[in-house]
Amino acid sequence: MNAIGLFNSFVNPSSVVPQFSLGGIQASVVDDAKAKAKELESKAASAASAAGDKLETLKGAATEELKKDAAKISSAASGGIVLYSAQFYAACALGGLLACGATHAFVTPLDLVKCRKQVDKNIYKSNMDGWRKIYAGEGGIRGLYTGISPTLFGYSVQGAAKYGFYEYFKHLYSELAGPEAAYKYKDAIFLAGSASAEFIADIGLVP
Repeated sequence: MNAIGLFNSFVNPSSVVPQFSLGGIQASVVDDAKAKAKELESKAASAASAAGDKLETLKGAATEELKKDAAKISSAASGGIVLYSAQFYAACALGGLLACGATHAFVTPLDLVKCRKQVDKNIYKSNMDGWRKIYAGEGGIRGLYTGISPTLFGYSVQGAAKYGFYEYFKHLYSELAGPEAAYKYKDAIFLAGSASAEFIADIGLVP
C-alpha cells in the first residue's frame, strides 16, 4: 500500500474494516419476540376461556342447589312431599308401579300371541288371527288375558324399582360428585343412576 492509500485508511477506516450487516440478526430477534407475544396471547386467551367455563359451571351448580333448596322449603311449607325424602322415593316407586304394571297388563293379549309365535311360528298367521282363535276357543276375553297376573305383578315390581331407585341413585351420585361436578357431568350421572336402577328393576322382574 502506498503512502496515499495508507493516509486514506486512517481518514476513512470503513474502506479497510470489514462491514457486517445486522439486518438479519435484527429480523430474527423481532420474529422471536412476535412469536413469544403470540404464544403469551394464546395462553392468556386459553386461561380466560377456562376461567369463564369454570365460572359458568359454578353458577350452574349454585343455581341447581338453590332450586333444590327452594323446592324443599316450598314442599315443607305447603305440607307436600319433600324432595329426596323417604316419602318422595315412595311416591316415585308408586308412580312406577302404577304406570308399568297397568300398561303391561293391558297389552297382555299382544304378549300372549308373541310368546306363542316364538314357540311355534306357524301357530297363527298374524296377531289378529291369533286373537280371534284364542277368543273363540279359550273363553273369550279371559283367554286373551291368559297370564295377566304374573305380568301385572312382575312389571309392577319392575316399575316401582325403576322409578324409585332412579331418583335415589341420581341423588346419591350427585352428592358423591359434589355440586360442581354434578352440574358439569349431569348427563353421565343421570345415565349411571338410570343404569343402576334398571339393573335392580330387572332382577325384580325375572321371577
